[in-house]
Amino acid sequence: FFCGCGGRSVLPLRNMFGSNLSRLTRRVNKIRDQAILLENVKSMRIFSHSHKKDGTGMRHFVKKHLPALKYHNPDLVVVNENKKETAPEVELEYADGSSEKLQCADLTMDKILEDVIVAAAKNNKKETVTFFGKELRI
Repeated sequence: FFCGCGGRSVLPLRNMFGSNLSRLTRRVNKIRDQAILLENVKSMRIFSHSHKKDGTGMRHFVKKHLPALKYHNPDLVVVNENKKETAPEVELEYADGSSEKLQCADLTMDKILEDVIVAAAKNNKKETVTFFGKELRI
């Protein structure tokens, strides 16, 4: 591939930006497609620590699932606190003023998301909820 720049070859744009662009496109499509509505949840406080082994699932949850939750629930207030002295947990505050803490130590990111969805559905008095194509009884 010759671009007329003094004999130097330049990588095509597809190779320079392709992997990052396709990764970003897949992530945006995934966020758009996984509509997760937390109907009666007013706020979510996430307590995590960045370097402990039992917080790995929480770190991945914040990176992978939290953007989709924020996108599909624009009124949801999310506070992410990195505290080393606490175990990883999610505190949900509901519209009726009640709150609930979910312990997340040693859980995977998908299990944390499932626990958040089930807790929100319980508070909303639902009997079943669909989680990535499978129906969960509460």
